[in-house]
Amino acid sequence: MQFNSEEIEIGERLRGIRENMHMTREQFSEKIDITDSFLGQIERGERSLSVKTLKKVVRYTGVSADYLLFGIQSK
Repeated sequence: MQFNSEEIEIGERLRGIRENMHMTREQFSEKIDITDSFLGQIERGERSLSVKTLKKVVRYTGVSADYLLFGIQSK
């Protein structure tokens, strides 16, 4: 299986956000309505975030999509 470095970076940022919120994968995935297994795959860069899931993460966490996708803060 080949991993995309951008997906890995997005997954690492998502994991960092979740950990900063002091949440388990199970707790976080429940809040954004995906399985904890799928969340783990995203965090490892094995799967991509859908636009639907991206919107849920942004709404729930308050982080910008720019930060999650590109590692930069919105102005």
